[in-house]
Amino acid sequence: MDTNIEDRYTQNPLKRNLKDSVFSDLFSEEWYASNLARELVPEIPDGTPVKVSNAGSVMSPGPIHDLVLIAGDYAIVAVEAQSTKNPNMPMRILLYEFDILAPMLHGLRRELLSGAHAKMPMVLAFVIYTGSGEVPGVMRLSDCYPDRPPADTGMELTVKVIHASNAPKGSKVSEYIRLCQLADGCRKEAKGDMELYARLLKERSEKANILQEYLREKWVEVMGYYEAIFNQDVADEAMRMDAEREGREKVAVKLLADGMAPEKVSELTDLDMDCIRKLMESRPAVSQITTRLGAG
Repeated sequence: MDTNIEDRYTQNPLKRNLKDSVFSDLFSEEWYASNLARELVPEIPDGTPVKVSNAGSVMSPGPIHDLVLIAGDYAIVAVEAQSTKNPNMPMRILLYEFDILAPMLHGLRRELLSGAHAKMPMVLAFVIYTGSGEVPGVMRLSDCYPDRPPADTGMELTVKVIHASNAPKGSKVSEYIRLCQLADGCRKEAKGDMELYARLLKERSEKANILQEYLREKWVEVMGYYEAIFNQDVADEAMRMDAEREGREKVAVKLLADGMAPEKVSELTDLDMDCIRKLMESRPAVSQITTRLGAG
């Protein structure tokens, strides 16, 4: 690949802050990046330099989960990490690949206009799936159009999905997947206790011998990222519980207004009697009905 083209594309390196996921931070390290490129594309010759950048971050205002690995003049590898199923991944990666190809095509415009084949590197796409659900081994752009036959989509893109079952054994990408799944399990087990979560993750990752060199060096950064997810999960759960409680309170008010006995309302809505009494006191219409019922 033209050196100027390569430098032009990689001039905006990954930002190292909490917006980077563990994935982008881990595999932006030179050794891990080269290792990942060869794990995903074994045909890349040994000794091939690998440069790292990211694509698609404009589309994703949250943590960066995508990487572009430029392996000399052999291949450009677009990699996206996902913890949940997303049927739109081929379309997203297609946009990443346009981003990748734009500076290359600018440098190759003369060759593209000639009658000979322009020498361009291979462009490959992967999704690293860290969730526990079943996913296909391959996703295609035509899958994004479920109501149309594949031949009608006009173009095709194949994305290979790497998950726990098919990741190369002993590879760093398989260790990364295991770390994500381990972190999810520890987070659920900790039930809102960040200190317990950190202790469980440290103990279990050491016991499983997962990415130990990286975790020893970057433990503070890794826990900073996981703490942000942890706190968001706690906040989401609190909001869910508040919404659920608000819904039960609305049901309780209606039942009380319909004349149901407070004790029965408490039983049906799983709200304690103190809450039922406060609802009765704070809603005049309910209070009047229950007062009349008591007088009757």
